[in-house]
Amino acid sequence: MSDAPVWRPERPRDALTRDPYGQWALTDGRAYLVDYRGTMGPGQGCEIVFEPVPDQGAALAAEDPRIVDDDGHVWAPHLRQGPPAAQPGRGRPATPPLRLPTPLAPDAVDPAGGFGDPAWTAPDGLGTSPAPVVIGVIDDGIAFCNDRFRLPGGASRVDFAWVQDAAADGAVPFGRECLRADIEAAIAAATDEDQLLTALGLGDLRRPQQPTSFRHASHGTATADLAAGYGPADARLAEDRRIITVSVPGLANWDGSGSALGCFVAWGVSYILRRARLMAETLWGAGTERSLPVIINLSYGMSGGPHDGRHALEKMVSGMLDRWRAAAPPHAPRTAEIVIAAGNDFLTRRHASAIADASGAATLRAPWRAGPGDRTSSFLEVWLPAGAGDLAVAVTPPVGPGASWSPGAGDGAQRLTLGPNGPAIARLSVDAPLWGGGRRRVVLTLAPTDTDALDAPAPAAPSGLWAVEVTATLSPGARIDAWLRREELPFGYPARGGPSYLDDDANTRFTDAGDWAEDDAPASVVRRYGSLSGGATGAGALVIGAHRDGDRRAALYSGAARPGMAARPC
Repeated sequence: MSDAPVWRPERPRDALTRDPYGQWALTDGRAYLVDYRGTMGPGQGCEIVFEPVPDQGAALAAEDPRIVDDDGHVWAPHLRQGPPAAQPGRGRPATPPLRLPTPLAPDAVDPAGGFGDPAWTAPDGLGTSPAPVVIGVIDDGIAFCNDRFRLPGGASRVDFAWVQDAAADGAVPFGRECLRADIEAAIAAATDEDQLLTALGLGDLRRPQQPTSFRHASHGTATADLAAGYGPADARLAEDRRIITVSVPGLANWDGSGSALGCFVAWGVSYILRRARLMAETLWGAGTERSLPVIINLSYGMSGGPHDGRHALEKMVSGMLDRWRAAAPPHAPRTAEIVIAAGNDFLTRRHASAIADASGAATLRAPWRAGPGDRTSSFLEVWLPAGAGDLAVAVTPPVGPGASWSPGAGDGAQRLTLGPNGPAIARLSVDAPLWGGGRRRVVLTLAPTDTDALDAPAPAAPSGLWAVEVTATLSPGARIDAWLRREELPFGYPARGGPSYLDDDANTRFTDAGDWAEDDAPASVVRRYGSLSGGATGAGALVIGAHRDGDRRAALYSGAARPGMAARPC
């Protein structure tokens, strides 16, 4: 390194968004996003923007993915391409908007597109069945033409499929919608699976990244099979299990915090509910008291968020489901449930917690190990309760100077740069999310520790142990919690290096017999319980996890809640 590392306060006017992940992707971290950087610079590509809705008192539709913040203001997410429109006479706003960069291709967004009701014809006999149900699957790379989603005669059980990053067709705001008739026509015309996938927008190799459904196996197809796949022997049962799939943009997986990805998931839930309503009204007429149950599966594990039901994804989804149930006719509840995976973080050493003593003093010391050869940025989130006072943060890198920061009651950020004007290799921020219930969030971001293979002009962060200490005054018994953001991409994507972890010597990883330890050591900051996915802590979710066939116990990798987490086991 030609210049010594220097911690420098980030100027407020340099803030483009109040989201720390979006801020990194729009500025210092863009150089490291090898798969995405062509569309994620300031004023480029496509962004999700949350903006307040003027008609605050208007009732929200059941399928409206908006968020009501802690002050009662309604915020609506929408897509915006290119730089924001100029506002004469006004400079940069004092409080930046919530902008979440996402690498949708320019041709994937149709400004005139919308969720109109397409023509849908019910399959023969569906309306007379005693137990029809809609199974929605939200994932990426779902090969919805697979034999497991067809009946023996070749008819598709997938009535609607939304491919969110395909070239726009105008039927939806972005991406492409495939109807059952489209699917069956493509199946009849195709001579091989590659041709079939390409015809439906799932295998266009000219698009920014290879679609995972074009591979021999994908996470989304496997998940859809577990949720709704049937073989020929189960044809009578399968014909009443109607499927709606939503394939989220594959490139949205860069955001393991769930901020941007959560919006695509919420739009997917909205789409499934809209199409399920269309199906019910087509079957039984508008205003029917017949119930068409909707079960939505989401198998993404997200480590970011406050883990108390206030993640943006959780608030958007729970709001829609609550309004959907409330709108049901009397004596005929319109059942809607979302089933969310617990995640796979029980043994990954990504969660830490510290409890305030009787005086209210709390100190969280997180020994964060960033391994060599990592080609992805790494993120540590620390969450403090509402009303936390005397906040102080100290960060000591493996090499170079440490930083001590007492931000007081305000927000802000510091950057670890090479020299006074050099590029940043780390960023430390403090903020209070719009819908965080008054909680404060500390985020430490590290550049990749290996940039040689990324063709990046920016330098690498030093690998080794980053010592992070957060102190505050809380209510006695209250917690400071920390989670490392998930870095692994789903099955089918290229590996970019090993994830970081919390390296605490007091953490007992193995029993005397050599088995994996399943209990938390009292002296260790590392916690297994509390590793539940950050999108699965809302009271409205049904949470599922893996189990072992031998003894029917939870699999050791399956994330687990601790007492007090508002999750509802399935």
